[in-house]
This record gives sequence, structure tokens and C-alpha cells, in this order.
Amino acid sequence: MAQRTPVERRFDPEQGVACTFEEMSSNYAGKYKKKAIAAYWEECEVAKAKRSNRKKAGAKSTAEAMAEAKPKAKAKAKAAKAIKAAKARAAKAKADATKAKAAAAKKAKLAKAKARKAAAAAKTAAKKLAATAKAAAKKAKTVTNATITKTAKATKKVQKLTTKATSATSATSAKAKAAKAHVTRKVKELAAKSKTSKKTV
Repeated sequence: MAQRTPVERRFDPEQGVACTFEEMSSNYAGKYKKKAIAAYWEECEVAKAKRSNRKKAGAKSTAEAMAEAKPKAKAKAKAAKAIKAAKARAAKAKADATKAKAAAAKKAKLAKAKARKAAAAAKTAAKKLAATAKAAAKKAKTVTNATITKTAKATKKVQKLTTKATSATSATSAKAKAAKAHVTRKVKELAAKSKTSKKTV
């Protein structure tokens, strides 16, 4: 949009006179929206000031010139067309904005639903993993307790067998000593008898 200066004047074909943007806005206020007026202003041609008019002391004001000007059918149709086009562009822009807003809202809703679904899946997976870990820990504890029990029983059995073996070894040793003493005694008795027999002969 071109920049407007306070003294810039453009020819209004509908009114048939040149006026400033402020004057044009005042003339069409209440009849058209500001955007439509601004678009119409851009369509109007910049009015070229005439030196002869500047030198005239009794120059008429814009309001007087607008009141005295005769409407032109062709210029009026062109102005109406320009305003209509401006309104159509504004309506299209509004519709596009509404459509974009609806699309963004739909996309946000889908993203939110997806995030909620992912969170639920993660929560379920976490619960399942926790349950598996708990079951594994319980099983490991049971196996450990069973192993401890078996180890204790085996240790007790080994101790019992060791005691029994020790007792058996002690008994065998005692028997061996008694047998040795018996043999020694018998040998001595036989030796004594042998000596006695020799003396008698």
C-alpha cells in the first residue's frame, strides 16, 4: 500500500473531485468499512494541482466542489467495482484466516490426542515392566531361599557323615589295637610253651 501524506489529494471518480484521504474517509464513513475505503483510495489517481487554481484567491473548498460536481455514471460504476473488489478481497482474507484457524485447531486436537495415546501406552508399558520385574524378583527370592535351604541340609548331612566317619575311624582304630595286643599275647604264649617243651625233652 502506497504511503499517504497529509496534503496528498486523489481524484474521486464517484464524487468527481479531488480530496485527501481524511476527507474521503469522512465522506464514506458509515457507508463502507475502513479497509474498503483504503482499497478504494489506492485505486484512485493522484490529483495534479494546477498553478492557476493555486493563484486564485477565491478558490472553492473541496466540500463546495463536491456539492457542485455532477455525478458521472462511468466513474461511479468504476468506483463501485473497486469497492466491491476490495470487499471481496477482505472477505476472502477473512475466510482464509477462518479456514487456517480451523485447520490449526484440528491439527492441535490431533496432536493432543496422539500425545495422550502415547502417554497411555507408555504408562501401560511401564506397569507391565514393573509387574515383570516384581515377578522376577519374587522368583529369584524363592530360588535363593530354596538354595539356602538345600545348602543348609547338605551341610548338615556332610557334618553328620563326617561325625559318623570319625566315629567309625575311632572304633576301627580301637579294634585294631585290641587285635594287635591279642596277637602279641598269643605269640608270647606260644614262645613260652616252646621253651617249656625243649626243656622237658
